[in-house]
Amino acid sequence: MKHLILIATLFSAFTALAQDAVTPSSFRIKDIVSSGDACKAGTVSINVSDDKEAFTVSFADFVAEKGPNALNENRRVCRLVFDTEQDANWEYAVLSVTMRGFAQLDAGVLGRQEIQFGTKGVERDNVMEWKGPFAEDYVHSEQVPFNSVRWTGCKANASQRVKDFVVKATAVVRGGGKNATGLLTVDSVDGQLEQVYEVMWRRCGDKLPKFVASCQVKDDKGNSIAVKGLGRNEAVAKAKAFTHLAQRCAKVKDRFGGCDQSVAQCSSTSF
Repeated sequence: MKHLILIATLFSAFTALAQDAVTPSSFRIKDIVSSGDACKAGTVSINVSDDKEAFTVSFADFVAEKGPNALNENRRVCRLVFDTEQDANWEYAVLSVTMRGFAQLDAGVLGRQEIQFGTKGVERDNVMEWKGPFAEDYVHSEQVPFNSVRWTGCKANASQRVKDFVVKATAVVRGGGKNATGLLTVDSVDGQLEQVYEVMWRRCGDKLPKFVASCQVKDDKGNSIAVKGLGRNEAVAKAKAFTHLAQRCAKVKDRFGGCDQSVAQCSSTSF
């Protein structure tokens, strides 16, 4: 009888812990298909964060340029299509995306980077534009209004993937005259053009309270970083957002002044 009581107690504790989770235990990127002249074999990677609250798309050879000695085309495109797989009865939505790279433009040269992403067709379009003279690493975030996020839909078992998540990245450099030069390329910190997608989760049928905290910091050069954190209460969600902010700021500290929680604009909501 004691063994049965112990087993029942452990089962109850395990069940309570599982119900208290705000992210699934597993989240995987499956079956990546790439197309476009900026997606050469071996130059694109997708990684999921340890806490399952973000995934990063990195491009190692995404260069658009113009000028007399340009080695690449002035318009480069990469389209990725992949499936995601997670625990049964979980769904997710993308709450923000951050782009990081480098731009160098002569006077009058225009640079434009665009990200389109989503499931079941493109749901979001994120655009950055610069006009030369400009020569800097950049980092820029766009947040999706909470009431506008698109949930992927519940799946009854883990083998039912979220099909055809699309990421399309485009870089264009133009204008400024025949001999003017322009370049949109990878970041100097780690040699990557990077996109970070902040993911918000909910378990289907979960009626317990849960919170998402969103924090954003900006500098006087137009750089911005947006992060979020999930938790069963507001304090936990905000603490996780601050942890994510510290991790993101560490990557860009050489070019982003005052990137810390003391200047972050934060908000939280229950869902």
